[in-house]
Amino acid sequence: MRGAAAALLLLVSAAAPAAEPKSTPTKSSANGLYAIRLQQVGDKKCRIQVMKDRDVAWQMDKCLGTVDDLLFINNDGSRFWVLSVVPEIPERAAGAKTDPVFEATVAAEYDKDGRLLASRKLKDFLEYKRRGLVRKLEKHFKWLEGVLDVPGKSPRVSDAELLELEPVGGKTQQLRF
Repeated sequence: MRGAAAALLLLVSAAAPAAEPKSTPTKSSANGLYAIRLQQVGDKKCRIQVMKDRDVAWQMDKCLGTVDDLLFINNDGSRFWVLSVVPEIPERAAGAKTDPVFEATVAAEYDKDGRLLASRKLKDFLEYKRRGLVRKLEKHFKWLEGVLDVPGKSPRVSDAELLELEPVGGKTQQLRF
């Protein structure tokens, strides 16, 4: 009897669907031709997938962000920005007088080979006098409007192929692909 129950349990667990990998929301390019997402496929394994007409155009097995981030791709599918939605608060540098969150990298642009093309820190988007608007968590912080219960417009790609975003309490910022 126990053997039959164990066999049945084994059969049911084998038939159960595998857990779907966690992923970022899929975001389309301004012209709608390409779409991008990051999937977490293992403990410390990620895959960035770029689709064109529902087929995989290219992918890379690199963790250039997390499933909490937002990815945006350009019109020819060759470059993409990663916006860190809840970046980690960096350690305060010795002798630094400014708030360390302003030194955190919050945006990075990569090519389809995973090479870093550009990066931006919070201080590139938000004036220091507005530091009180940044929502600090225990080890991370929120800085973008329109995501994670922060009111405002969500980041988006414009028809002019610009990534537009609003930092908390700031004016619209643009990143070129």
